[in-house]
Amino acid sequence: MHSYRLVMLLSALLSASAAYADVLVTIDFKNEGPALKDLVHKVRDADVKITGVDDKDGFQACDVLKDGKILKCDGGNIAKNETITLKVRFNKEPSDFRLIGDSKVDKNKRGTSAKDDIFSTAIFGGLSGTSFAGVSIPANQYGYFYQFDRNALFGQSPDQFEILIGSTPPTAFGFLPDTWPVSLLANDLPQDLLTGTVLSIQDHMTPDFLTGMPGVNPTSWSFSGDRMIARYSQGAFQVGDVASVLWFIDPLPPEVGGPLGTGENNAFISAGNVLMFTNSALAPSIPEPSTILLLAAGLGVLAICAWRGRVR
Repeated sequence: MHSYRLVMLLSALLSASAAYADVLVTIDFKNEGPALKDLVHKVRDADVKITGVDDKDGFQACDVLKDGKILKCDGGNIAKNETITLKVRFNKEPSDFRLIGDSKVDKNKRGTSAKDDIFSTAIFGGLSGTSFAGVSIPANQYGYFYQFDRNALFGQSPDQFEILIGSTPPTAFGFLPDTWPVSLLANDLPQDLLTGTVLSIQDHMTPDFLTGMPGVNPTSWSFSGDRMIARYSQGAFQVGDVASVLWFIDPLPPEVGGPLGTGENNAFISAGNVLMFTNSALAPSIPEPSTILLLAAGLGVLAICAWRGRVR
């Protein structure tokens, strides 16, 4: 669990040209959970952009991405109960600047899109493998878990849930006949960072908080091309109904919004072929070009060795 104290400082007060001055947002962050590695924030205001970072404190880097809409601070090792301060500049005061993902030093990661109730977590298998909610996650692979519900904003019962995950096929997949309480998940990561508020981050998307109650099961659950698609019977969801937890195993590490890039919309909920909601969820990240070249080089060496073995 983490907590924030947010203070807005208008640098316009210090400048004669107030109309063009940046807004400085100071975030006091206390990590109340396991050692923290990174944070991903997103600006939802259409006319607001992040213009820079004056103080990244305990992180090695804070990068402004997606034309000023995403702030990714990573390379941290923020210990439990350690407090750090981030100072972020905007072109104007934001009203909707939210945390959409974080990850721990142990490589586990959590993302949320609470306004449309899409929740996701990624669990690292570690060096020897692990188990999460009864799912075996092999060593050096990741278990991806998803839950969504039909909240009051959904005009129709969803019949398709889709996430772009890239072209690496999963090594296993299925669903749990179980659910997490939406009332807990919706409040885990803060919706908005507002002036003078104190916000908390908790993680209830763990086995301890599973209800033991099944949700709405998919009629089909498949992977095609660069996406996973779960389909549901027409009218299966009443308002408040929750989908059973979907999961798959993948060797690639997670990112919020992957594989289109950090923060991009990669999750889609539809009804009758009409898109109702789209937002960011965790998905396997596409390897960096350097990683792809290394993999290709390694495969090339193996191919040469195999060819030489044949001609001897």
